[in-house]
Amino acid sequence: MADYKISSFANPTIKLDEIIISNRSAGQEVLDRGLKNTDSNSIGIFAPWVVINGLPLNPGLTYFQLDLNERIPVVRLEYKMTTSLFLGMAYPKDGDIVSVFLSSPGNIYKPIRMDFNVLTVKSSSRPKGNDPRFQEGLEMTFSIMGETRIPRFYSTLCKSFPAHTSYNTIFEVSQELELGFSTNDTEMTDSMTWIAPNISRWEFLNSVIRHAYKDDESFFDYWIDPYYNLNFVNLAPSFNKIDTVVDTIMVVAGQNKSLPETQSPGVSSNAQEYSLLLTNSPGFDDFPFKIRTYTLISNAGQHTNLTGYIQDIIYYDQNEEDVENIDERFIEYQIESTTIHNVEDGQQLQKGRGAENIYKDEIRKRWLGVLNKGPVGSTHANFFHAQVQNPMNLLDATKFILRVELSGYLPSIYKGQVIPVEIYTFEDGLKRENTGKAKGGQKTTQQTPIIDVFLSGNYVLMGYEVVFTPGQGLRQILNLCKRVWDLNTAGSLPKVSPIEY
Repeated sequence: MADYKISSFANPTIKLDEIIISNRSAGQEVLDRGLKNTDSNSIGIFAPWVVINGLPLNPGLTYFQLDLNERIPVVRLEYKMTTSLFLGMAYPKDGDIVSVFLSSPGNIYKPIRMDFNVLTVKSSSRPKGNDPRFQEGLEMTFSIMGETRIPRFYSTLCKSFPAHTSYNTIFEVSQELELGFSTNDTEMTDSMTWIAPNISRWEFLNSVIRHAYKDDESFFDYWIDPYYNLNFVNLAPSFNKIDTVVDTIMVVAGQNKSLPETQSPGVSSNAQEYSLLLTNSPGFDDFPFKIRTYTLISNAGQHTNLTGYIQDIIYYDQNEEDVENIDERFIEYQIESTTIHNVEDGQQLQKGRGAENIYKDEIRKRWLGVLNKGPVGSTHANFFHAQVQNPMNLLDATKFILRVELSGYLPSIYKGQVIPVEIYTFEDGLKRENTGKAKGGQKTTQQTPIIDVFLSGNYVLMGYEVVFTPGQGLRQILNLCKRVWDLNTAGSLPKVSPIEY
């Protein structure tokens, strides 16, 4: 049975490069994916440790971004050249990699240790002048982008996976790539012979996930996390989770700025347990789960234009042998993006304007081809259905993105996680009077801050970035999504749609 929580089923065995750093006692120290610091406790805590061809880019690192929004992690960084060794010796050549290490205060959570294939290196023009530093290229800024290094990921695969479900198939591919494997659902109903016809594993995984099927309520996606686990996830339980979510995290208070002199970053006893809740409420300025800034981004119109609200699919079922009239082998029916079944008063779904049913006219008709669900070389019976249902629901789920910047680095969160959010308004006047759940057009009279029920609630973390800039330190920018919106019913100002009480 599917759960909204993702669990690990296999550990990664992929080999990473060694990172060697100076060590006061032993001369040097090797950092690997399972690092346990000795006396280099501050490495990777307040700033990422980045190495190219043995040369650390610290302290010349002026920008760092670990982008975990797509299916494969990407790193972007800017390096202001502080030594001519970079351009003369360490400059990334064909096949060279960027090695990254990120730890957490108190060593509470597993560190991030990743290698990235260098995709592009761009540089600013060399400064003008006669300064000898400029002759060596010093002060030049390089912009570097890399993609997670997974050997054989893009090499072609010619293989069949007979009598496999999508779960079994993706798990087997993950093991071939020496990745770990995590999921929240193992009970698929899409057993068939999955065929990789001389395409890359990247292309094959994208095809399998597009046609993964369990039932008409579920929809699936996959991604690789910063710990080299391939996550195969049924997102329906997460987006349908609108009741209380209780998760706890360990946090070292004050980690956003700097640790007290008496507190070693390597000592975990200073950490305290808190309920996971992202909030802009006062009193949490020294905690990484404090929301520094937020905004709401809409892709609703574009996503609706791509799929409509309803898709009318048509295909020919060549295995309907009991049907005498060949025209009756043409199958046609409608698919609509799923959502919760019990919509309460004051809630709005992403199905067009709340007072209208015009969305039912936004239909896209699609001819999908010939379905062969016979015993030999066949597809599963819902192959075409899944091909429409999965992307339609993914686009619907990401119509709106609450993009929040946290005040620090919170390594306990992960993509696909259900996270409670509480956003408060501090503005007196009309904003306060029309925020909250007061009924009958009554103004909210309580003092600020007051919770904004429209922006608050349970969200699914659909991607995030770990960002570093000198002076601001490490922080995270999260892309949070939900499909059920509670409306602020207080006050007399016009509402998004009629509110029933």
